[in-house]
Amino acid sequence: MISAQVINLSAFVMISYLTVFSPAWGANDDAAEIVVEPPQQVERWFAALGGVNRPEFEALIAENARIVLKDLGVEQTKQEFISALAEWQRLTRGANIIYRYVSIEENTVTVNVCYRFKSNEQLKQESFTFKDEQITGSVQEFKSDHCGDM
Repeated sequence: MISAQVINLSAFVMISYLTVFSPAWGANDDAAEIVVEPPQQVERWFAALGGVNRPEFEALIAENARIVLKDLGVEQTKQEFISALAEWQRLTRGANIIYRYVSIEENTVTVNVCYRFKSNEQLKQESFTFKDEQITGSVQEFKSDHCGDM
């Protein structure tokens, strides 16, 4: 399953959702499809990021979680991440976030994320780890200054 979403940060609402399924075995029209639902935690993360929803992040992120922004050389605790949301909100006014699932495994999900700001865009890859219903880790890596077909 590949899924992409666009979040308009200026309106703080999700404006588009696209899901594409592909056959699991060969090109046979009768082939069964393997449908893997994306974890709600990732959907909730990007909705909370778009709306800068601190209470949602409080509930979503585990107490011992680490958020790593590799391209900035930053590793944050849950509270450090939540405290930085005011600055994030200031910097991202009018931006869009578009993301696509790259892989979905039992306790790990990887997405490609396009951050489209007013004057530039960046493509990042973000991997999330989970335990129970909470995010225990997030690692973000820079991929490109352009988002390509996203």
